[in-house]
Amino acid sequence: MLLLFMGVGPLTQAQNDPVLELRTLDSSTYNTTTTSAALKTIWRNNIGSSTNYRYPQDPYDRIWQGRIYDSSTTITNTTNIDRLKSNNNAYKVPLEVFMTAESSFNSSYPFKIYWTSSNSSYNWYVFLHFAEIQVLLPGQVRNLPVYVNNNIFVTTVIAEYLKPVTVSSPPFSGTVLNFSIHSQSGSNLSAFLNAAEIFQVVELVNSPTDLDNVNAMLDIASTYGVYGDVWQGDPCHDQQTSAQLLMIVHHKNLVSLIGYCDDPENLSLVYEYMINGNLRQHLSGTILIHLKCLEYLHNGCRPPIVHRDLKTSNILLNDKMQAKIADFGLSRVFVTDQKNFGISTLPAGTPGYFDPMYNISGNLNSASDIYSFGVILFELITGYPAIIRDSKGSTHVVQWVTPFIEKGDVQSITDPRIHGLFDASSAWKALEIATQ
Repeated sequence: MLLLFMGVGPLTQAQNDPVLELRTLDSSTYNTTTTSAALKTIWRNNIGSSTNYRYPQDPYDRIWQGRIYDSSTTITNTTNIDRLKSNNNAYKVPLEVFMTAESSFNSSYPFKIYWTSSNSSYNWYVFLHFAEIQVLLPGQVRNLPVYVNNNIFVTTVIAEYLKPVTVSSPPFSGTVLNFSIHSQSGSNLSAFLNAAEIFQVVELVNSPTDLDNVNAMLDIASTYGVYGDVWQGDPCHDQQTSAQLLMIVHHKNLVSLIGYCDDPENLSLVYEYMINGNLRQHLSGTILIHLKCLEYLHNGCRPPIVHRDLKTSNILLNDKMQAKIADFGLSRVFVTDQKNFGISTLPAGTPGYFDPMYNISGNLNSASDIYSFGVILFELITGYPAIIRDSKGSTHVVQWVTPFIEKGDVQSITDPRIHGLFDASSAWKALEIATQ
């Protein structure tokens, strides 16, 4: 199951780029009886608090809006959050949300919330989140019958101390809607609620995966003979890694994942259309290349990510010749400070772009991507590929440029196809960056 966001996400706010973000949810959560529909969030309330929470308190980046109701009594508990943390919480509701609640004034009145619908045919679901945060007398426990639309019984919640419980309603409809939480008959303990989510059911007109589209994509690849690095929609064995990473990382210089096909016979990824191909095809052209996204992957993502296969054919170009990194099939996610100190792993990537230290030691860290970026800069400056092959054998581009750098001969290094029409100081600055 996927959670989808449209707008500006927490990791992209600095760029102010509108994005579509996806989060993979626990398959046991947000289950409904509708198989061909989506749930549209109407509101998600952090009840009993005026504070809003989202990422990092919520790992799925859901927005929990603080809400205090005038007709209820506020309950708070900030002393036992560690104990609550140790209990199962499949919906990953932020602990801060569970530490506040509101209750009805007394056990004779239910805790009840109303809202209206503009269309009586719309179907609705509510997901209610409970955690008892008050210390009750020995033998006391709240049993809370839950209803929607006054008379549709959902379940009875047994609220145990600091143990999260989530209940979901069946689908229901109407123009004036409500849910209510009652105290069990004979109890003097008031009904309460920590958080609530209300969703409207949105029917999907088209099937999520159309096999005709899959076949059409594969037919195009076959007809034009484009596969591998050139055909970015080609079935690939590293699909799951790429899809998972592209669902959580977003930057204007990272290629966007449009969709995928999970058919066992035709595993495919579909990226945004990059009209100008890849960087390797434009080594002597003018490229607007902003690789601040490397800084984003290494330091802006939590946890950090090392791409591990940076090369010119994995940098795609849009209609404005702006560069975006693609193909995360070999990427590794790091925990804590492993991105600086490294982890031991078998070398993977493309010959010519390997960091020599990584190739020798098998110790992967963020410096591996930086080395690969340096090779890409040398390719841009010289017009040569990472490994230069001629009748005498093979030479790495770094080995080829080193003697000229030592002699200060920038003219011999730069691509002859630009006929010397370049600014020498800019060329030296690029060489300086590439050699760092």
